[in-house]
Amino acid sequence: MGGRSGAFVGGAVRGAMAALALLASFPPVAGAAEPPVRFGYVAACVADVAHATDFFATTFGWGSQPTGSGRGDAVVRAGDFRLELREAPRHETSDRPHCRAGTYSTLVFHARSPEEIERALARLPQVRVERDPDGAVSLPREASGGTHVRLAVSGDEQGRAEPAAGASARVDRLAIIVRDADRAAAFYTDVLGLERYPETLVLESGGNERSGGMRVAFIDARGVWLALVQPVGPGPLMDYLDRKGDGYVAELIVDVDDLDGFYDRMRARGVQMVDTSGNPVDPQLKAHVLHPYGDRIAYFPTDFSAGLVVELCERGPPETSLLHRRDRRGR
Repeated sequence: MGGRSGAFVGGAVRGAMAALALLASFPPVAGAAEPPVRFGYVAACVADVAHATDFFATTFGWGSQPTGSGRGDAVVRAGDFRLELREAPRHETSDRPHCRAGTYSTLVFHARSPEEIERALARLPQVRVERDPDGAVSLPREASGGTHVRLAVSGDEQGRAEPAAGASARVDRLAIIVRDADRAAAFYTDVLGLERYPETLVLESGGNERSGGMRVAFIDARGVWLALVQPVGPGPLMDYLDRKGDGYVAELIVDVDDLDGFYDRMRARGVQMVDTSGNPVDPQLKAHVLHPYGDRIAYFPTDFSAGLVVELCERGPPETSLLHRRDRRGR
């Protein structure tokens, strides 16, 4: 959520009008106790997989293991959250044409059966999909509003587990920058059958000039929240949307109990945390505060985090925090 603006390290929006027209035609999905799909993992492309796994291990204590692909790729696990790290190609001609270093390239959702995938595809009658031999499908970006989404059957039916007691760093959400939060949310609810938090959270530009105003729709992907961030009015976030395009998966947000402690540990390692504008955070505050909610955020410099944008978030007081408010009425 907290807008990244200048700290997003570096397009025109492609197919936006077609995506909006397609999303508007989706029929609703009947509610169910368990959604037909759930979050599987997010694939990220990095220039150096070893650098990335070392960052997550030494910063958060998250383990990793090779994927077995033979390419040097790895999977990082944080509780039930999975992050697949892929080595970005060094040349334009490759079998990973959309894999650019420093990007969260693909959202993968797991369905309970091939029939669940077909039901989702039936709600996209005008869309051609790419099918793998194992039955997984890739949806065209115009179907999801610009985000690369794959559906795959998983034999792992393990339910969502709560963070271990005493866990100090928990993956909370992935932020996706969108032109229209309501239209983007329709894909995840009406096609994939996921649940949307009923309130659209609003951060006014006044008091949050470094990020700009935004509307945020939360999708419960059963394993991680998706924060669909719609910039409102001119400002750094809108500029970022114009550069990166609709549906860009912008950042991974890690929920921590003691952001000050993380700040101090990073300073001891010679790492300067930055704010939403990419500038060093105030050494007195040790974070950027989202007004008037009290939630505090800071970012790792991307040269330290293997090119990936990773935000730390510490929740504000329960009576004002946006995240506390979301969770009281969410899951």
